[in-house]
Amino acid sequence: MLTGQLGLDALRTAMENKHRFFDAKGDNVNSGGYRRKVPGLCTIHHSPKFVLTKSSEIYTVGSCFAREVENALKELGVSLTSDGLEFPVQWVDPNHAQARNKSTEELEKTFGKRTPINRYSTHSITYDFERVFTDRGSFEETILDLGDGSKYWDPQVKNIKLGDLEHTKSVRELLDKNILSAKRANVIIITLGMTETWFDSAHGAILPTPPLHSPLSPILSDLDSSTPVTMKFLKTLTICTLY
Repeated sequence: MLTGQLGLDALRTAMENKHRFFDAKGDNVNSGGYRRKVPGLCTIHHSPKFVLTKSSEIYTVGSCFAREVENALKELGVSLTSDGLEFPVQWVDPNHAQARNKSTEELEKTFGKRTPINRYSTHSITYDFERVFTDRGSFEETILDLGDGSKYWDPQVKNIKLGDLEHTKSVRELLDKNILSAKRANVIIITLGMTETWFDSAHGAILPTPPLHSPLSPILSDLDSSTPVTMKFLKTLTICTLY
């Protein structure tokens, strides 16, 4: 069952939320959501229930926490199924907060080259596996031509700049290679993030992140000025709970 709110209404609500970014920058630095945390609110106690070894073949999927787990495992010399499948920094959206006003050399040192595969809900993770392993939703059906055939947006990839069809296919192929590498894993680590689920009712697709956290963000910041193509896509979106 699907219940939810129309995507356009949700976007308008999000734009009114001054705390919509966890780590706000610049003039909005004091509105970052992290400033609302209460230090010492809770302490988490846990006892390990299993052991990983350096011979384990590990696939990590999920939020930025999954990327931190990857980094920690690499430092320990543990093999990851997705080793060597990083995204080139030349593909990064220049408007992304981590990339703004930075040279390629600076990005090589600071940008998380696997953040484009981040997923934040169980629905988007499940959709990835279904899409890649059962051919649910073709590539052509789930990308958005922004009007003149020179720029496409792939909602399944985050933090990547808009480009022509060949570029967009290359990005999707690298994403899918990451997902396919899960076949070799004998351990899968899943982490989740704090975000809602966005459902594209026209194509039955789950978006991995909200549209505001995409290269479309400059367009969406003024919904009333969005192009007909963008508005048509947004009207297919629902912010929802699936169960």
